[in-house]
Amino acid sequence: MAKRARVRENALYLVFKIVERLGQHWRTLNGGVTLMTLVLAGERFVDGILVRQPPREEVRAA
Repeated sequence: MAKRARVRENALYLVFKIVERLGQHWRTLNGGVTLMTLVLAGERFVDGILVRQPPREEVRAA
């Protein structure tokens, strides 16, 4: 571990500050809630493009 990160709190603070700084340049997802809803619903994306799967037909017991 680096010399300045010998204490857990110091390492955590350093990581927090790096993420906070990088977060200033992040952009929001295009479509915001809609895209996140699709991801949470289990939809599949390939290279950022939604790949629609045909609906599965349920097998009914005879």
